[in-house]
Amino acid sequence: MLINNATLEELARVQPQTAAALKGITLLKNWQRKELGEGILQALN
Repeated sequence: MLINNATLEELARVQPQTAAALKGITLLKNWQRKELGEGILQALN
């Protein structure tokens, strides 16, 4: 599992648009931001 359901729900609720906004998602671990951050932002935009 790369991202748990609680984190996915938080991402869907907050809808971060930038890498800086991803840092506000405290449920994301640093490695998830580094490895998955760009893909998350692309999926949400």
